[in-house]
Amino acid sequence: MNIEVYKKRQKTKAAKPLFYETSNCQRIVLNIALYSIKIQHLQSKVDSKTETIVKLGKNIESIQEENGHMKMRSLTLERNMERLEMEVYKYSTNEIDMKSKSQMEKQRLMDEVENLKKELAVVLKENKELKAEKIDLQNDCKLFRQRIAKYEISSLDNLSSTVGSDIITSRKEISNANNDELGKYEKLYNEFKQIETDLHTVLGIKEELVMERDVLVKKVERLNTEISYLLNGDPRRIVEDLDSLLAENRFLKARLDSANEESETMKATLSKYRSMTESRPSTENLVTGCETTLRQKSCVAVVNMKQIRELLSSHAIELDENDYKAITAILLDLCNDKQMALTHLRRANKVLGNRVSEVESHIAALEAKSQNANLNKQE
Repeated sequence: MNIEVYKKRQKTKAAKPLFYETSNCQRIVLNIALYSIKIQHLQSKVDSKTETIVKLGKNIESIQEENGHMKMRSLTLERNMERLEMEVYKYSTNEIDMKSKSQMEKQRLMDEVENLKKELAVVLKENKELKAEKIDLQNDCKLFRQRIAKYEISSLDNLSSTVGSDIITSRKEISNANNDELGKYEKLYNEFKQIETDLHTVLGIKEELVMERDVLVKKVERLNTEISYLLNGDPRRIVEDLDSLLAENRFLKARLDSANEESETMKATLSKYRSMTESRPSTENLVTGCETTLRQKSCVAVVNMKQIRELLSSHAIELDENDYKAITAILLDLCNDKQMALTHLRRANKVLGNRVSEVESHIAALEAKSQNANLNKQE
């Protein structure tokens, strides 16, 4: 049966026409072309999908980085908020203490002013009484003088030694009493002047305290406004990084101090050289001195170390004790200048070292913050 079936198939194959085989080949080619086009289309879709997936991955990474930055930013803001809350609490406690102290000081000053007013009223009353006593004493003196004059006129003829001695004693007693009253008056007047000066000083101290209180109140108000700006996120707030601001302020202050010291040293050196130039003799005196005392020696002006070496090594010029003294003075000035420059460099290096240490501590703090943020991300 199988052989017969095979023979039938061979007959049918031989019986098929040739154009049928060619049409099958064309169909296969067309199917292959269609499949290749579909494969290319699917490949382009796959490429576009992979590109979108890569873009999504990059976007996810950027979003994660932004999320980390936002977390770090939120942590720094939280820490700044805590620090600001602590500062606000300190300022509030200081403000309460200052208010209580100012109230106590005000009450004390008011009490002192009231006491001084009372003392002033008492002193004024005593002054009036003393003035009245002075007027009475002046009237009594007039009466005594009139009586003395009448007594002298009546007893001009029979003047005796006893009467004269009585008059002299009475005059001495009156003068002594007047002197005592004047001394008391002067003492009371001095006390009055002293109390008046003390009152003026107390009033001046009160005005100064009131001015200081106003300044502190303005400072507290300004700090409250700045803190409200910071808490509300107002664009008018101060710089958030207060540590760097304080470090920069310290650095600038140290630089300013060093610049002031340098200016003072420069002024001192300029005044020294000015005094040296003023005390230096004129050229005519030098020429005459060289002609009289140093006949075979030329006058040389020493400026720097090279000229000093050349001058000391040369055998053509003879130097005396005065020249050696001048050379030692110039060398001492040069040593002082070098020492001053070295001290300035040391101070500048110290300032830069402090600045570098502050920057390193700030970098270490930032690294610690970044490590904490990374640990938080990993968790």
